[in-house]
Amino acid sequence: MKNTSCLLVFLCILFNAYSQDYDLVVTTKGDSIACRIDSVTDASIYFEMKHNNHWVHTNISRDEVIEYKYDAIFKVMVAFKPGTSYIESVYNENDANLMKAQTLQRSGKIVTIAGASILGATFLTLIVFGEHWGFEGVAVAIFGGLAGLGTMAVGVPMIIIGKERAKKTNSFKNTAFNSITIGLKPCAQYNLITQNYQPGLTLRIRF
Repeated sequence: MKNTSCLLVFLCILFNAYSQDYDLVVTTKGDSIACRIDSVTDASIYFEMKHNNHWVHTNISRDEVIEYKYDAIFKVMVAFKPGTSYIESVYNENDANLMKAQTLQRSGKIVTIAGASILGATFLTLIVFGEHWGFEGVAVAIFGGLAGLGTMAVGVPMIIIGKERAKKTNSFKNTAFNSITIGLKPCAQYNLITQNYQPGLTLRIRF
């Protein structure tokens, strides 16, 4: 039971850390702020935003706000000004999809490592204390084994899906270079005989 409780706590922390949805506040000064809106009144909007690398609670007058939206920002789709949650630029769809896939893959690795750690800790516990536990040792083995295997059963598919999505996105962007491409492009070439530039073609092969 203790291992299962630790697993639930770990997963809650993990998914909270990788939660990607932010709210959006757009000010009359032209600033777009990725934040977590706490409450909205007729006079002010209360929210949490990143400032100097720390999340702080603040508020802004409704008169200074053009619009606000809940769950409007996916973290990997935007670039932030250093140390803040002010949005500096928005990535195009392909870049965003690639980063989503990479985030999913990284999350899968973390979950898989957690599952393997639980299995390892359970195995070591049984080796050290198994002779003295009896029924408790069997219970620990069952719960620890199920917790570890269950966690890995979640993490491994995340890695596979993330890897496949990244591969497809790279292929679509033509950055993976999985195939040979041949192209002809117009160019100007210098002719030594006539001593002037003449139109020509450049053959480009990429693999």
